[in-house]
Amino acid sequence: MSDLPFEDPVVKEIHAIRAEMLAECGGDLHVLLDQVKARQKASGRKVRPSPSPPPALVGNNSRANDTPPS
Repeated sequence: MSDLPFEDPVVKEIHAIRAEMLAECGGDLHVLLDQVKARQKASGRKVRPSPSPPPALVGNNSRANDTPPS
């Protein structure tokens, strides 16, 4: 899975938990995300949204716009 010469046990455990949670949702990522959002809401904790990307990066996804310059 990785070209790294070592495996991080924490990352390995997180990947295993994510795979188990996804399997419990029948492999449907949308169902998993809905469940995660419901758990966040039920926790009563304030969830801080991710910050917006810098303006220079908005709409400038080089992978999405793989067209050579003219």
